[in-house]
Amino acid sequence: LSKKSIKFIYINLFIMSTKAASWKQRFLDQFSNRQTTVQDFASVMDLTEDLTGDSAITTWQRLAQEKDVLYLAVNQNGNIQLFHNPCIIGNRFMDNLIATAFCSFGSIPHPVEISIILNLEEVNIRVPNWLLFLTNVTSIEQFQALDLEEQVDKDQRVNDLITSGLPLEDANATRAYQLTNLNICANLTSIAKPFLDSPSRDPAELAVRLWKYMSDVDEENEGEVEDYLKLTEILDYVIKFLWLAHKQRLRPISYVLSDHPEVIKGPRPLMTPTSKLI
Repeated sequence: LSKKSIKFIYINLFIMSTKAASWKQRFLDQFSNRQTTVQDFASVMDLTEDLTGDSAITTWQRLAQEKDVLYLAVNQNGNIQLFHNPCIIGNRFMDNLIATAFCSFGSIPHPVEISIILNLEEVNIRVPNWLLFLTNVTSIEQFQALDLEEQVDKDQRVNDLITSGLPLEDANATRAYQLTNLNICANLTSIAKPFLDSPSRDPAELAVRLWKYMSDVDEENEGEVEDYLKLTEILDYVIKFLWLAHKQRLRPISYVLSDHPEVIKGPRPLMTPTSKLI
């Protein structure tokens, strides 16, 4: 970047900081207290389940329509990065579309450009059975040690369960699960707080922090809120994503600080895309 561009970026970031310093609290105040429905869970989970028409650009355009979703990804250091307000700069008549987002765990959300054509991909990979997560997600050390079984060990364990009297279907249900997801993970507003408040970006630490938060919320609301939907029973995909991140089985998302005028021209309304796609 030229000195002029760098100066322009930091002037804009300074201007943004007076309003953006509280963006996390504004986000939590605006969205986190809303009761989440089954439809909310399903629609947000589906956002990053697979590519739209096998196209990274089309997928990013779809994500750009969402106003109240945070996205987790792995950065080059193996830590979790947080994106929001994804956007596409340009239109279908341009040769070079620019994928952008705000990127931050801190007080100032930095405008970045993301090489999604090179980085965004669909992942089909085995993860441990959810029952194993349930017994290992309360401790960072246990979560870090959790791993897939060798085939011979898995077959022996399942046979032992059958021999002990467990029905065949139930025994087979303890085998590993095939997870399909993008190498980014859409997050509901109702679980934003443990990520936004976390002092660490380590995947294992975030998983344990998230599980404790969900467990506490469930305990507080179950029996008190009519038709309450337990977070710990439906948000397994986020915990599994964090486990894959910890095991370094996800392609990192590369990004650079943007000097594009459309990206850094100033703060946009919270959780609202800056431009309208043609």
